[in-house]
Amino acid sequence: MRIKQDWMELTQEEIDNLPEDDWLHYQNGGCVCFAHDKSECVCGAWWRE
Repeated sequence: MRIKQDWMELTQEEIDNLPEDDWLHYQNGGCVCFAHDKSECVCGAWWRE
């Protein structure tokens, strides 16, 4: 099981700056990956099972 850590969520500013398609994907529980991010992808909708 994956344990949620702070870097796994986008900040509100990052969310506000997402393109519409990426925002809808993230909002529906999808992951958004950034080439400049040294970690992994960030995934939305943590409350969904």
